[in-house]
This record gives sequence, C-alpha cells and structure tokens, in this order.
Amino acid sequence: MGGPVVTKSNKWYGISILLGILVVASSLLGIIDPKIYSQETENWKLQAIGQDIGNLFAVIVFIFSTHFSRKGSRFAFFVWTGSHLYFIYAFLLYAFFVHFNYLFLVYVLILSLSFFSLLAGWIKIDYSPSMHQTPQKWSKITGVFLIGVACLFGILWLSEIIPAIISGKTPESALLAGLLVNPVQVIDLAFVLPGMLITGVQLWNQKTLGFLFSIPWLSFAALMGLSLMTVMVIELGNDNMNALPSLILMGIIVIFSLILAVSMKKHGPEDNWENQLGTQYYTSRIGDRQK
Repeated sequence: MGGPVVTKSNKWYGISILLGILVVASSLLGIIDPKIYSQETENWKLQAIGQDIGNLFAVIVFIFSTHFSRKGSRFAFFVWTGSHLYFIYAFLLYAFFVHFNYLFLVYVLILSLSFFSLLAGWIKIDYSPSMHQTPQKWSKITGVFLIGVACLFGILWLSEIIPAIISGKTPESALLAGLLVNPVQVIDLAFVLPGMLITGVQLWNQKTLGFLFSIPWLSFAALMGLSLMTVMVIELGNDNMNALPSLILMGIIVIFSLILAVSMKKHGPEDNWENQLGTQYYTSRIGDRQK
C-alpha cells in the first residue's frame, strides 16, 4: 500500500489553530456588527452574512481534520486540504470584494495563512505513486459527480454572462451585488470548476491526480454548499420563495459530496499513514541518519 505521509509539525499545527481562531473572530464580528457590511448592497450583505455563518461550520470541520491529520489520518488530511480551499475562496471575496473596514488586515492575514499553510502541508508530505486505489465503481461515480457539478455551474454562470456580453449590459448578479463583476463567477470559472473537471476526468481514468484531489474537492463542495444553503434559508425567511429550488439543489450536492467522500474513504486504502508505507518511510529516514 502507498499514499502520502505527512511530517508531524507543531508549527504546522499551530498555524492551523491560529487560522481557525481568526476565521471564527472575523465571522462572528461580521454577523453581530452592522458596521462591517454597512456599505454593501442588501444582496451582497446577505451573501456575506451567509458566508460568515458557513465559515463557522467550516472551522469545526477544519479543526477536527487538523487534529486527526496530525495523528496520521490520510482522509483527515484531504478534508483539511478541502477546508483550506474553502477559506482561500471565501477570503478572496472578503479581501477584494467587501468595502474596506476594520477587519481588512484580518481578511488579508487569513488569506495568506490559508494559502501558505496549505502549501506547507503539501510540501511536507512524502508521496508514493503506488497508492492503493479506490475500487473502480466508486472512483467513476465520484468522477462523474465532480464533472457534473463543474458542468452544471459552468452552464449556470455562462447562461448569464454570454447574453450580457451580447447585449453589452452588466450581468444582473453583479448589479445586485453593487460590483463591477460577479467575483464568484470569476473564481469559479477560472479555478474551481476547471479543478473539479480535471479531477473528475482523472478519477474516471484511474489516474493518481484524481485520487489525490477527489476528497479535497468533495469537502470543498460540501462546505461551500452549506454556506450557500445558509444564504438561501435567510432569503426564504425574507419571503423570497425563488430561493427554494436553489436550496434543494445545493442540499443534494452537499449530501452527495458527503456520501462520496465517505465512500472514497471506506473503500479506499487503509486510513493510517504510518502503516506499511509510513513505517517504511520513517524506518528509511532513521536508517539514513544512522549512516
């Protein structure tokens, strides 16, 4: 059996804890302090508060995944990766597309810590390409799901963008947010959807890249879906029944993301980096030091 082996580092763990604390603090302030989003349109303010609430769910997942990945769980490390992708996505929005407020430097710090913590985590793994792979049935189902989600949102965004380009008008979603463009569309079309699509295709073809990034993207989809569901629940509370179909759709995506992530873990390789490959890795390092 093969798989990634992470070096246990107190510094790496400490940065993750600091990141979690900062996310909780900024999100709680965004929820309770009306001054934070006082310059935003009602639409963008609603989305920001929904994101803040979603962040609190994400931090819980992030802390647990940090703890168990430090103990040697490969699955937890992949969830930890997905949590970081979520934080990078969310705080790109806060840092660039929320009016300047007293949390600005906190947004920037969280964005920086998320990126470099993720980078450090992946740099410190030792990966063997002989990783025991998930049974073909589950990998193909997961691959189709990721491809489907990428195509669904790609079509959704382009159905607004292309007519706006043809007509020479600003997309309605950007107008409602009071922004020059819809930043969610930019990040999705430039990074998230291509990432999911590539991972899905690689997973269908039983390629290593697909196995490495399937659980991170599924974790990201579940966390982001919960945030979007929060926004839609708030809209329903404001008697906007148009949010109901989107709420149901996002609920389906969240449920399937969780089911497939657990299935990839359950039917995949043994979930302990220090078994077999991990033992060989640490043994070889000890041997090198003795020489």
